[in-house]
Amino acid sequence: MLVFILLSVISGYVYTSPQKQDLILNKKVIIQDLTLMLLQMNNSYLSKAGGKAGGMAAGHVKWLGFPFATDVQYLENSLAAGFIISSVEDMSRYLLMHMNNGQFANQSIVSEGGTTELQRPGTVKEGNSDYVMGLVNLSLDDLDLIGHDGSTPGFNAGMAFAPENQWGVVVLTNTSAQVELTAFPLVLGVMELISYR
Repeated sequence: MLVFILLSVISGYVYTSPQKQDLILNKKVIIQDLTLMLLQMNNSYLSKAGGKAGGMAAGHVKWLGFPFATDVQYLENSLAAGFIISSVEDMSRYLLMHMNNGQFANQSIVSEGGTTELQRPGTVKEGNSDYVMGLVNLSLDDLDLIGHDGSTPGFNAGMAFAPENQWGVVVLTNTSAQVELTAFPLVLGVMELISYR
């Protein structure tokens, strides 16, 4: 869910290796060192074993509308597509970095120009949203938002922030279903409630 697609592409060019396992390891090192460490994301993990050791909740998959705990598949070679295990606190740090033009804890994580590019509306328009570089620009009534959602077997996540208003919402769940993605509608509902205060 974290916008590591860009880092994944960069790491693929910078750290090329003839062995696939080395490339996966190098991507993990870049994500760990350049992103998680700099954002002080101490409760985020790049492996199922790390997540379990850190207290990761059990994933649940819905069958006939009822959630069942299951040992879900973890695709280590798909970190950029959503298999980073995180916490609401850590994801909030990620949102803060975006809201502060690439800055976190008085340190530049991404340049202001890079942050602007990550958040710039894209050319693919669907309904009231624009897909950007791993993020979606959308409108909720009169509120301009940037966010994203995602799902892996057993888990669902959603986040959004209002750049002009400087606040955001993160929802992480430990359940998923083929057609039901609950986190992002919850994020939008909370944002709608807060914006009307």
